Amino acid sequence: MGEVRENVRQNLIYYLALKCISQKELAEALGVSQSAVTNWIKGKNAPDIEYVVQICTMLGISVSEFFGPCADKKNPPRIIASNNGNSNTGEDRQQEIKELKTHLVKQVYAAKLDIRQIKELIGIVNVIEKA
Repeated sequence: MGEVRENVRQNLIYYLALKCISQKELAEALGVSQSAVTNWIKGKNAPDIEYVVQICTMLGISVSEFFGPCADKKNPPRIIASNNGNSNTGEDRQQEIKELKTHLVKQVYAAKLDIRQIKELIGIVNVIEKA
């Protein structure tokens, strides 16, 4: 896999998780199939140039960030799987929640959010824990 395609793959995974945008939501917004987005995520191919600006706008990043090295390869955010009885054990889910909280704290600190924004994030984490 080429370096740029690998960057795109990693950045899509990272920023979709960071922005809580599903592959399905991205596909619908772009008017492409969900399998097309899945192939971008798997690195099988990359989005056509006509979609790049739309993707960057949705993710709130520049084109350089989209094609460049992943912002945080060592600590990418993770999407917590739904707790439908067969996805994760309780301990796995608690570990994922702990990792998500740690990531959020780092992001909050780096972003220098105000108290209102911090309270919104706490509310989101509480909803995720109950899901």
